Amino acid sequence: MIVLKDIKEKIGTQFRITDVDDKPDVFRCERIYGKEPYQIFYFDCSDKLSDISDINGYTESLLGAEYYRNSGHLQWNYYIAFITSQSIDRKTVSRIERNVEYARKLVIPVDGIDEWLATMYDVMGSEDAPIAGDLSETWDNILRQNGLACIADYTPPTSGVPEILSGWSEDSKEKTVKVCGAANSLRAVFKVGITGFQTISKKRKRFYLQKSKFNNGVQRFWQNFAIGSH
Repeated sequence: MIVLKDIKEKIGTQFRITDVDDKPDVFRCERIYGKEPYQIFYFDCSDKLSDISDINGYTESLLGAEYYRNSGHLQWNYYIAFITSQSIDRKTVSRIERNVEYARKLVIPVDGIDEWLATMYDVMGSEDAPIAGDLSETWDNILRQNGLACIADYTPPTSGVPEILSGWSEDSKEKTVKVCGAANSLRAVFKVGITGFQTISKKRKRFYLQKSKFNNGVQRFWQNFAIGSH
């Protein structure tokens, strides 16, 4: 059985909570750093996950308008968590969680909320104070002290952006990257394909593209590559 008050009390230890108009079983949460939100969660406690046949339509009606108002990094951090007391078959869970339109989706059993919160947010406790010192230097020192200098010296994917912009030719020589003594061949990137565009809400007014910053697009590609590989 789902008791909305109990769930809000638990979630409220890690999020700032607001109610959602016309949806008594759904509430909106923010994670804040400084004074700005960096993560948005919608928790659906209706316990009717099996009744949602059109997950894209449900998502757009829930947060589509807000999503387009918050252009930028915040659009990468929208989530919908379905809290359920029922036994949901794996096929349904997989269908929901594989859908990433507008927001990533999670299916969380009501008796697993405490474990989920502990796994996600109680690693080292919460800390809103700015980080002192140079974080990259701190990580570099930690890696070297633990015999992982090979990682500290590794050239990250983002360094390839200037090379892409300067133009890699078809006859570019293979570049060799040494990782902990093992040589791996890294070929030049000759083509990048983009698929699965985000659909635009029909409620939005017509808009026109103006200046396109190719550099930003390449940078986003490498960021997605790095995030998706962990």
